[in-house]
Amino acid sequence: MNPTDAPGGDTVVHRRGRLPIPPIPYATDVAGLAVRAAFGPALAYHGWQKLDRGTGQFADFVGSLEVFGVGLPEATGYFVVWLELAGGVLLTLGLLTRVVALLTAVQFLMIPFVVKSQVGLIGTERTGFEIDLFIAAAAVALVVLGPGRASVDHLLGIEGERPDREATPATPAAAASQRRPSPAADPDGRSAPTS
Repeated sequence: MNPTDAPGGDTVVHRRGRLPIPPIPYATDVAGLAVRAAFGPALAYHGWQKLDRGTGQFADFVGSLEVFGVGLPEATGYFVVWLELAGGVLLTLGLLTRVVALLTAVQFLMIPFVVKSQVGLIGTERTGFEIDLFIAAAAVALVVLGPGRASVDHLLGIEGERPDREATPATPAAAASQRRPSPAADPDGRSAPTS
């Protein structure tokens, strides 16, 4: 390993077989924003297309499908349209991100089994379910990453800590431990003897 100075005074450690890329500040915040910025509007647009073509027509199609031998109610079709349209807008804003992303992941993970099971991963006559898996992966990424700081969730305190409040200890014991000074530690990390 040989350290190198990076722009801004950071030291980058080069390891054999790794790229010399410095750490990215706020990487999860940037990733959450990037996924939301691409995924949210696209999802909303697909919901709008279904609404524009006629929600009843899509609901009838969904009503004709079966899951494990049980027919889906037409209400499921209406739910999917509104999940995509309103959910896409909510994801773009970063509001209720994890909830909407989880519902979207479930929806798009069902498509290969319910709608496109006969088509396959990459269809020859019509679109396979590869795009549905990409969408499900983006939704799962948002469930795991969260919306990032540039979101309404963060602004309202739904995600992360509210900027106007200090973190409060969860238990009285934790509060007491914050008030007591911790014992001094020697360089090896062991507690120093008290006299």
